[in-house]
Amino acid sequence: MTKLELDPTAGKNQTFFLPDGIVINVPEKVKIGEEFELVVGKMVIENKYKRMIIKYDKDGKFIQLISEVFDQKN
Repeated sequence: MTKLELDPTAGKNQTFFLPDGIVINVPEKVKIGEEFELVVGKMVIENKYKRMIIKYDKDGKFIQLISEVFDQKN
């Protein structure tokens, strides 16, 4: 069984655990001219985790939104 990785940004972001099971990964700093990602996820029901990855280009323009749902099978 593969373990769910809460921070797919390879350690570039800081992880914060918010109330209601929300996990958010944000950069500690964003440098001018550098691409960055935000990752937000939540366990919505037992065995189902939803996550969104929001990507911005080097100019700070939104470029991509990825929505994922993970089901854990027993």
